[in-house]
Amino acid sequence: MKNTWAIVILYVKTSLLSLVFSFMGINFASAQTTDIVITKTVNDNSVNEGQSILYTIEAENDGDADATGLIITDLLPTGLTFDLGNSTIPSGTTYDPLTGEWDIGDLDEDDDIELELAATVDQGTASNTITNIASVTSLGQTDSDLSNNTASVDILVNTPDIKVTKTVNKANPKEGQSIIYTIKVKNEGTQSALASGLIVTDVLPSGLTFDLGNSTIPAGTTYDPITGKWDIGTLLDNASLNLKLVVTVDQNTAASTITNTASVSSLDQPDSNSSNNTASVDIVVKGSDLEIVKTVNNLNPNPGDVVTYTIVVTNLGPQKAKKIIINDDLPSLVNFNSYTSTSGSYTQANGEWDVDQNLKIGESET
Repeated sequence: MKNTWAIVILYVKTSLLSLVFSFMGINFASAQTTDIVITKTVNDNSVNEGQSILYTIEAENDGDADATGLIITDLLPTGLTFDLGNSTIPSGTTYDPLTGEWDIGDLDEDDDIELELAATVDQGTASNTITNIASVTSLGQTDSDLSNNTASVDILVNTPDIKVTKTVNKANPKEGQSIIYTIKVKNEGTQSALASGLIVTDVLPSGLTFDLGNSTIPAGTTYDPITGKWDIGTLLDNASLNLKLVVTVDQNTAASTITNTASVSSLDQPDSNSSNNTASVDIVVKGSDLEIVKTVNNLNPNPGDVVTYTIVVTNLGPQKAKKIIINDDLPSLVNFNSYTSTSGSYTQANGEWDVDQNLKIGESET
């Protein structure tokens, strides 16, 4: 009977303690907890310099207890500039762009809230991957699952790809002839990556004279024939421009090869493919390279001796030679006797050897 009363008394005491703890808000039978879940998205993962983007940060209380003193920190990383005017900060909360603290305060169980942060992608970020992180940094309660307190999202800043090509309308011009070089510049970058600060340099080589009056320089760009700088400025993705340079082939350039090169010399962004930044084209001016070799059969003759001078003309190319006349005036201390030739005739009065033969490449006459 005594044991029975002891059990009754213990039960009464326990019940009284339960009533007291319940009155104090303490429930040992089923302790309630918060569970703050952070998710983060961005409206565009592949962006360009100068583009506006929008991050959405959602905080949800998945626990069975209200959250208090909740602060989520999302400090925009280097490369992004905060845009307050296009951001949406929920009523009753504050966001400090200097610290990145989004002060939510209370968040009831099963409730959620969203913050929208607008930002502009800075210049000089092309080819960079920018990671933005949001995480719980303050909470009045213990969170039952810390694994979902942080969320991050990446954006890739696109890069341009400047391709330079060059052509000429006449590959084998004559001396004094006008020719046209066409330099085409195209931005083949992906995802609409614009190029800015773009300059392509094409210095006309020796042997050519620039003809400004007949050249075509695209509107909004400039070309300086002294420095060769074609200042394009900004070129959008998939856009192209053509510069047409008209030049005259100078005299005394016959048989010469003239190489003209255009290349990217300035660009604000890194180029995703630098292998196509340069283009060259050759012209071979019509004419031939004639080689003349002269020998004598006696270097130390006596007065009255007969000596023989031998002149050999050879066409070294790149084209056959026509109407060849070679002048060889005999000096005053020798008297002309006679000549023989493999082609043409020699006139002693004016010293001209009229070869009278079209010389193919590699051919010679004596």
